Amino acid sequence: MTKIPRVTGNKTPVYSFKTSEKGTLFYNGSCNSSTSAVESGIQIIKFNLLTDGEYKNCSIELEDQAGNRSDPLEIEPFIIDTSKPQLKMIAGITSPTRDNTPQVTFTSTKPGRLIYDGLCSSNHIEAQKDENTIVLNQLEDGTYDDCIIIIEDDVGNRSEKLQILHLQIHNLLKYLFPILVSF
Repeated sequence: MTKIPRVTGNKTPVYSFKTSEKGTLFYNGSCNSSTSAVESGIQIIKFNLLTDGEYKNCSIELEDQAGNRSDPLEIEPFIIDTSKPQLKMIAGITSPTRDNTPQVTFTSTKPGRLIYDGLCSSNHIEAQKDENTIVLNQLEDGTYDDCIIIIEDDVGNRSEKLQILHLQIHNLLKYLFPILVSF
């Protein structure tokens, strides 16, 4: 039988169970479905649209053709969460910089997996709720204007893209050192 995950991003979760008789389903609590008449066997129901929040009072009863009602089938509590993590830059990178492994500090309203887009990456793969500091992997000298951070929470909700500001890396010592040595 299919249970609803403890936390889900699906506002119309699916639940399955087995009945020994055909009859009419009755829903108790905050969960309802358009499925009412069922045959005996495995039942798959899709709940009507639910809002974000915790559901801990949902149950289903079956009334057979003789009017006998089953004991309530309690559905394990679950939470619907479709909110995206919110990101905010706290300390970006001062540009131009000579640091080829700069760090960025930002906050997130939810923990989750870090996703990098563009030419920047990092070995940091998880973000915590609240403040996070990541160190970017080695960058060559140049201009980077496509570095983006995204957080995906445990149910798949993705944040908006957080742009790491236009970044220029110039390590002049690398270019001056051969000139100074040749004198």
